[in-house]
Amino acid sequence: MERYELVEGKSSKFWEAAVEGNRLTVRFGRIGTQGQTKEKDFDSAEDAEREKKKLVKEKTGKGYVPAMNGAAAPAASAPPKPQEAGVRPEMAREPAPAAAEDEASAATVSGDDVPQDASPEFRPDEAQLDALIGKPLATRSRPHGSLDAASAWAHLLADLRSIKPAVKKEGSDAFAWLEENVGETGPKGSVSGWLKTTLTGKAPAAPDAAEAQKWIARILLASGGLVMHKDGEEGRPAGIYCLRAFLFWLSATGGVERVIEAAAPFIGVNHDKHRAYDSSSWSKPFDLALRDVLTSLPQEDYERAIGLLTPAYHAEQDWPRKAAYSFILADDRPVEHDLKPLAVIHEAAAAGQDIGASLPMVPLLVDAPAATTGKWRTRRSYFMYYGYFDVPLADIAASVIANARHHGEPAVPLLDWLLHYGYDAQRTQLARIILATGEDNALAQLLPYLHEKWIRAALDEAMAANPALGLRQHLAVLAGGRNEPVVRARVMDLVKQYPAGTLRVWAGGGRPLAQLEKLLETGNVPLAPPGKVPMVLRDPPWRKKAVKSEDRVLDLAPIATPFRYHREGPLPEDNRWRLSRVRTVKTTEKLIEAIREFESKALPAWYNVPRATNLPQRGDDEEKVLGFVSQRVNEIIHARSYGLNASGWNTLIDGLESQPDRLALTLWDCPGAVASYFMGDIYPRMMERFGERALPGLLRQVENDPVGMLDKVRDTDAAEIAPLAARALLKLKKARLPAMQWLRNHRPTAITRLIPDAVGRKGAARDAAEHTLRWLAADGTEARTEIETIGRAYEAQSPDVHEALAEVLDRDPLGRYPARIGKLPAWFKPASLTRPVLKDGGALADEAMTALAEMISFSTPEAIYAGIDVTKEAATADSLARFSWDLFSAWLAEGAPGKDGWALRAIGWLGDDECARQLTRLIRKWPGESAHQRAVTGLDVLADIGTDVALMNLNGIAEKLKFKGLQERAREKIAALAEARDLTPEELADRLAPDLDLDERGGLELDFGPRRFRVGFDEFLKPWVKDETGKRLKDLPKPLRSDDAERSAAAVKKWSALKKDARAVASLQIARLENMLSTSRRVAPAVFWTFFASHPLIRHLSQRLVWGVYDDRDPRTTPTTIFRISDDLSVTDAADDTLDLDFSVDAPGAIGLVHPLHLPEGGLDAWGALFGDYEISQPFPQLGREIHMLDEAEKSAHEIGRFENLKVESARIRGMAARGWQLGAPQDSGCIWWLERPVRFADGTTKDAMFYFGDGLFAGAADLEDKHQTLGKLSLESLYGKKGATRTFGDLDPVTASEMLRGLALLAETAVK
Repeated sequence: MERYELVEGKSSKFWEAAVEGNRLTVRFGRIGTQGQTKEKDFDSAEDAEREKKKLVKEKTGKGYVPAMNGAAAPAASAPPKPQEAGVRPEMAREPAPAAAEDEASAATVSGDDVPQDASPEFRPDEAQLDALIGKPLATRSRPHGSLDAASAWAHLLADLRSIKPAVKKEGSDAFAWLEENVGETGPKGSVSGWLKTTLTGKAPAAPDAAEAQKWIARILLASGGLVMHKDGEEGRPAGIYCLRAFLFWLSATGGVERVIEAAAPFIGVNHDKHRAYDSSSWSKPFDLALRDVLTSLPQEDYERAIGLLTPAYHAEQDWPRKAAYSFILADDRPVEHDLKPLAVIHEAAAAGQDIGASLPMVPLLVDAPAATTGKWRTRRSYFMYYGYFDVPLADIAASVIANARHHGEPAVPLLDWLLHYGYDAQRTQLARIILATGEDNALAQLLPYLHEKWIRAALDEAMAANPALGLRQHLAVLAGGRNEPVVRARVMDLVKQYPAGTLRVWAGGGRPLAQLEKLLETGNVPLAPPGKVPMVLRDPPWRKKAVKSEDRVLDLAPIATPFRYHREGPLPEDNRWRLSRVRTVKTTEKLIEAIREFESKALPAWYNVPRATNLPQRGDDEEKVLGFVSQRVNEIIHARSYGLNASGWNTLIDGLESQPDRLALTLWDCPGAVASYFMGDIYPRMMERFGERALPGLLRQVENDPVGMLDKVRDTDAAEIAPLAARALLKLKKARLPAMQWLRNHRPTAITRLIPDAVGRKGAARDAAEHTLRWLAADGTEARTEIETIGRAYEAQSPDVHEALAEVLDRDPLGRYPARIGKLPAWFKPASLTRPVLKDGGALADEAMTALAEMISFSTPEAIYAGIDVTKEAATADSLARFSWDLFSAWLAEGAPGKDGWALRAIGWLGDDECARQLTRLIRKWPGESAHQRAVTGLDVLADIGTDVALMNLNGIAEKLKFKGLQERAREKIAALAEARDLTPEELADRLAPDLDLDERGGLELDFGPRRFRVGFDEFLKPWVKDETGKRLKDLPKPLRSDDAERSAAAVKKWSALKKDARAVASLQIARLENMLSTSRRVAPAVFWTFFASHPLIRHLSQRLVWGVYDDRDPRTTPTTIFRISDDLSVTDAADDTLDLDFSVDAPGAIGLVHPLHLPEGGLDAWGALFGDYEISQPFPQLGREIHMLDEAEKSAHEIGRFENLKVESARIRGMAARGWQLGAPQDSGCIWWLERPVRFADGTTKDAMFYFGDGLFAGAADLEDKHQTLGKLSLESLYGKKGATRTFGDLDPVTASEMLRGLALLAETAVK
């Protein structure tokens, strides 16, 4: 092949080309490596030669020159010469070619160079790799060396003597046989055989196959479960060493045929283990030993082994054994035969084997070229555990790297796959190895796992071992556009540790160096003079010596307020499962019988439930029996609450609302007795039945579980709840939201009860009451006036009430801080954070930044320290946002310790739209990283930021997210925001559509100075850009030298943000409008005009839809006028005639999207023709929407079976959320069995329709569920609801019925045949 080389700067590359017939072959890569080879066939040899000359011209034009001696790059080497036993061969340490090196397009094989500034020069850290990886498994190109007969037998003798003291009982007979039959130079035989061996000096004759199999079987038994340590390596099963020595001896004395014949019954067979996790050859000492022997055979013998094993492979029907035939040969040469790893994988896949779910195939996936096996490297749960392998993890990783280098491929993709199956320290080990490979995407592969302490530990260790490589890897990630807070925080830490010059050398060149310069520039800002820094940052009040408080202390008795219970909505539907277990006792004698039955059951000792004494006897009075019930139930709860179920007490408790009065109230008074999942059913029924008599028990339940109960008691107005809600507001993060809800709902009662505590003696009660009164005063209009008015009622007890309350409410905001303020954590390093810049110029010094962090640390969402607002007034919003993001990033890099969660909250108080965008990305993935609670806090932070973009993203999470728990919390957050504005969540969503800073025409002008561009949107809200001639461009052009630098940079930044925001909002807004159509939701005319027709962004959707004016909001009502909105915001009908409609605040009626069922006769054709004439594409099917009708039998039924027994892909079920069907709640097994969708009846009431299916979806473990689900019935009855539904499908309005059936019909169309 003709060879050309380019050696300049950091480049050291070769390129070769040759033509054979009509095939052009190109090989290229870094000098000293195998390089990569690409081939392309042409129509003729002339065409191939012509293409070669063209490529040579291109290469020489780029600086490549012919090689001096025309030498080719190193070819694949022949198998190394056998080595002495026990000597570890060195792995080939050539640097792997860059993944993108000379990558050609599919149409050419030119091998054009990647620009030199595309990435830094990455090299493996060989020192780290040597320390981290073990010994790669032997392959044909990389054998471990062989033993002659004498050496092999000597090794066997030594190994057997070594294991003798440790042989287990089950292997003792086998070891005794070995001792009896092993000689000094071979198996003990007849005297004549010994004399012949002694006199001739020849090796002993090999035993026949049957005799050899006896030896193999006994070695396996004798060495079972034993581990040996040799040559300082990690311990390995003793059987590997013993068998390896015996098989080498057998090969030397009997030849390869005898080895194959003797080995046949043992290949791929589990000998002493029978667990599924042991089914691969990595768990079989015999396979591992035989692989060592076969790979070191002379070439002729190796080929003979292939010939002997191939027929056996084809005759074998068991795929685990077939895979073992390939494993033991480990043929990595550039030849083809049926036992090559990739050939076996392909054959197995063609036979229907699930390669990614087959442990016996895993070693073959490692042995085969990684580039060819990607589609089978699936990631599953509960599949592979390294602890079950007889190959240490370090050796597996070494094999991956050695194989990758042999094939000229990157090792990281395969190592990343292995990382998925690592646990704890194994993950640190594999992550260290990935980073040490020096491959340019090494750190990028670890980004999804940075939330794990094991991965962060790997980054810390790797950075300490080689900061230069670590810096380059981190900079490459940031330069690639990945705004990863953990990565940025680590780089900033390095920036503050090392001199800029050193960092520049480490960074190399290109984009990583440019990224480093940006980060260096962030810290290069002049500090503000101390006199300009706000006093609260210069001389923080909390650091001064405390001044003794002179607050008034009054002794007031709470004024009584009336008890009220007012249930919102109907009682929840009876839970059939709960009621099926209930045991109702009508008399004291029946209760005594039940108690004696419960207590006759023996509970396991580990329950720690003491035996009951003094059981009630027949004739005992009710008071005594109820006393025993109370004592015994509480006793079991305190020991093991599930003891109530095991003993049977739960049969009384689960139906306590139906028990006799005194028994019901006694059980209700036992906190924790009622299961939390039944409390929603039992609480309202107890309150309905007993009213204020149930209050003592209710207070105990709330005190026992404020997080779960405060949300349920919002309809109970009782003064005794106020102190519990106040404490939750101040102290309990998870209970704050329901506490706020209760306090708002019952503000007069709360104020009345909390005033005595707020002005009373110092202590926890006063702290909580003071905090709550101040929060109430700031939370609502006229709230302070209400507090003062109610306070006057206490003046009869003390004339100083007014002054005492004023002290509470008017306390100096800067003086409101906790008595104890914790020390800032070690991860807070001001010098590594963006410095807030004062509006008057100059940045904050470290001391001021520390003060800012301290005030953030002791602030809470309900009591944000006033100094934060002072700082926001003094500093620029942009610098504060960047400071908050860096603070958060440093916290995340430390592992997001829960005690320092204020770092996340800081974004809510100081962040901006870009923070909201980046945080949303993290929130969406946190539940999958076992960080659900952090994600919930993230929702609060988005609400705290409060901008249109932040609320848009919050609403987006509420509308669409794969993690149902977090989605529900987001919906609750949206509902709370809506309630505060007296809106429904849907109405709030209408108002949350962002305008993206578009102009009144719904577009945007991007100004480059000499050039201007216009932005608009298509029917899917995807932004497009046109030049001044009106020509649509693929993207916004890059600025030219002739453009205004400042304006063009601002325009590019605006365009980038617009694309991000449009991408985030598009599917959400389209789904919102389609939901509006499917649910017949209608809005006031003025709302329609403001938030739909003339809204800068939503107008692009509204103008592509057909709207109607309705007299009311009844879903059965048809429109009186049908219209569309034109581009100029005029209103026209189907004939394109202009209409004069009233969209003022006082306009009557409502506006909604017109469903095809509500179009008059001929209306569909007329509107279809108009939209066709104007070439208007709709964002979702409206005019072309499918109509579905119930048949007569279905109208009178509460169950429909038209979709029963169809099979669909499980993924299709999961995707039904886009059609309005949500997955049901996971049941006890974590399995989901139904979809649910709210439906509206003609009378306006609503209910959930349930669509059942089997074989069930697994929450959070989709890879374990069946690939297909069998569809069941559509029902108006819930699984656990009371049987005998009174509503039928005929009660639904036609649009609701059609939309309900439409989604299921579309699902049914995907049924597998």
